[in-house]
Amino acid sequence: MTTVIPWSVKGVDPEAREAAKLAARKAGMTLGDWLNQTIRTAAAEQLKHNAPPRQSYSYSQPTDHDTPSNGPQPPSTAQPPAPTIRQIYDSIQRLATRVEEAEERATEQIAPLAEKLNELSARVEDVKANPAATAPIERAMTKISDRLQKLEDVNVRRPSRGGLFGLFGSR
Repeated sequence: MTTVIPWSVKGVDPEAREAAKLAARKAGMTLGDWLNQTIRTAAAEQLKHNAPPRQSYSYSQPTDHDTPSNGPQPPSTAQPPAPTIRQIYDSIQRLATRVEEAEERATEQIAPLAEKLNELSARVEDVKANPAATAPIERAMTKISDRLQKLEDVNVRRPSRGGLFGLFGSR
């Protein structure tokens, strides 16, 4: 039975979301298609091996308040049991939520920059379409350049004598 109700996955870690998003891009698939394929593959593998359900499978880092148990520890070469379908589902949910949050943050940061870029592009196009619009700026720059040249010429012709005499001119 196929549902047409939109599905929102909550509780997926941001790292898992980003990993799924990158994996989907590398596979040339949409995130939804990639998640469908990954879930089906994991579920089929789980059901094929008929693995018994186990307790919570966590991807979280140990914290300072975690203490080792006093009971017997499994050998270091032992592989952890495969995660259950529910654990995979929960992990994918956390991943999807984190991907959505990262996309929202990126959109919020990019939107103002894109708007400013569009404004600047429009202004550049206006200048290209109407070269006369730069004429006042060119005239002002020419005046400033002429004034600077005159000041430099005056200073070259009349060398500074230094001290108070240079400040008040010759007598």
